[in-house]
Amino acid sequence: MQIVPALNKIMGILDQEDPTKYLSSLLSLLGNMEKSAARSGLDDEILDMIHDYTEAWTVEGAIEEDIDSFAEETYAIYDAIAEDDEDDEDDEDDEDDDY
Repeated sequence: MQIVPALNKIMGILDQEDPTKYLSSLLSLLGNMEKSAARSGLDDEILDMIHDYTEAWTVEGAIEEDIDSFAEETYAIYDAIAEDDEDDEDDEDDEDDDY
């Protein structure tokens, strides 16, 4: 599973009235994100961010104890990946201008 689709699914769960009901799905998605991160081609800084995120939130009870912080970190990672993608597109545009 790709990282962005996993984040989209997590954010969909977070939009539910009681996201902790879907804890097993959240943990599964986090595990899939960790596996996908190594193959993603993202910058090392973002890979470290994803690793720290998945490591912290897969600890038993972490999500249930602080769902708001989990949501904040989820959105921060999503934004970091989107920003990285925009930077990559800008770099590609600059390379195209060189020709």
